[in-house]
Amino acid sequence: MSEITLNDVRENVKPDKHALDDHAIQQPQFVSDVIDKFVAAKDARRRAKQLVDELYAELDAELRKGDKISETQIKMRITLMPKMQKAERVLMDAELQEDQWWAAYEKVKAKGYSINFLGDLYQTGYFTTESAGRARNAAVDNRAEHARNLRGRGREEE
Repeated sequence: MSEITLNDVRENVKPDKHALDDHAIQQPQFVSDVIDKFVAAKDARRRAKQLVDELYAELDAELRKGDKISETQIKMRITLMPKMQKAERVLMDAELQEDQWWAAYEKVKAKGYSINFLGDLYQTGYFTTESAGRARNAAVDNRAEHARNLRGRGREEE
């Protein structure tokens, strides 16, 4: 499988009720790929944060070697230094990527719940058709409602 992107997640998060078997087979790998990207984004954010902290310490030490200046002036000067601004932008980009991959993971997790729920509905005969069209009788409605209730109780326990 090629490298997964956030766009891939957006395009593939809605399950197709006519391809539940394919979704059920692909879902574990999909989740794994998204988790791998989230972990990589989290690591990139941690590294960017460490670089910002190290740069701040270096610049702080440099400024303290010269004339005596207040803490506020040191912080202000460091904040306005182009090197620090660049490092802060890299950190913000890394934080954004981490947040986006966390959201992608949540979407993929929700897709898994949907696949399970659609499977329950399929087992109850919810998607069956009769000769007059898509009519459902009371027994099918009751089984579908039961499946929904079971699915709802499973989420409350988490």
